[in-house]
Amino acid sequence: MPPERRPEHHPERIAAELDARTPGWAILFGRYTMQLVALHLNGPGVVSASSVAELERRMALVESAVLPSRSRPVPQNGDGTWAPPVRRSQ
Repeated sequence: MPPERRPEHHPERIAAELDARTPGWAILFGRYTMQLVALHLNGPGVVSASSVAELERRMALVESAVLPSRSRPVPQNGDGTWAPPVRRSQ
């Protein structure tokens, strides 16, 4: 197979495929860093890696650290978007 047709030479396509199969994450390819970057959409967490396997490992670490630690749900508006916390006057 010619080098330009090999999947590893199309990192944007790899990022798009990962993005499509990982709900709760936005995956993109950083052209300047030459890294895959994953942004956690449901909490804090941005990870990057040069391989799919390493990116998925780091994403799993973020999910295991973030998701169980929530003691209360994230406030949301009726349409499902984030709502800022309401400050109570004292």
